[in-house]
Amino acid sequence: MPRIETLSDRLIAAIITGAIGLLFWAIQRWLEPGAKLGWWIPHDFIFAVPMTPPAPTPLKVQTSTLTVQNLGRKAAEDVQIMHQTKVDHFQLHPRRDYTETIAADGTHTVNVGSLGPKEWLQIQVLSHTTPPVLVGVRSKDGAAKNVRFQLVRQFSKPVQMLLGISLLIGGFAILYWIVRAVVFISRANGML
Repeated sequence: MPRIETLSDRLIAAIITGAIGLLFWAIQRWLEPGAKLGWWIPHDFIFAVPMTPPAPTPLKVQTSTLTVQNLGRKAAEDVQIMHQTKVDHFQLHPRRDYTETIAADGTHTVNVGSLGPKEWLQIQVLSHTTPPVLVGVRSKDGAAKNVRFQLVRQFSKPVQMLLGISLLIGGFAILYWIVRAVVFISRANGML
């Protein structure tokens, strides 16, 4: 006996088709290569350097490091690091060409050109008069995101391989049980 298709069946099919299409569109956008800048400050310290008399207070010297990395799969163009005012001394590591500009409001911008995929750059800052106040990091593709980081012990290659294989096996096991659940629910509802 042929099955008669009702309006609710068509509506459910349209919703499922739209949801699957939206899911594949989102996956395609997520996998599309793009520049993605991230920044973090792994080091920031203030030294109180004692002064000889007659100086009543110690000299405060601040050192800090700003790390900027392109976490994406496309080159980040026109990378800019902006501080509220010009810092006393800074240098880039690894060394590279850069340009400096100071805006009318005093914002100091260091333009480093571009960062390739997975390429990183550190700005080492030493200040004794003007503390470094980061305003932002950006590229042509938009503002960089502040990345949370943590120093982690580096395991040996065999341990890393074992962990990777365990993750792979676990991922396949989860996928297997998801497929089994979908098939079970489909059969229970008479769809298969």
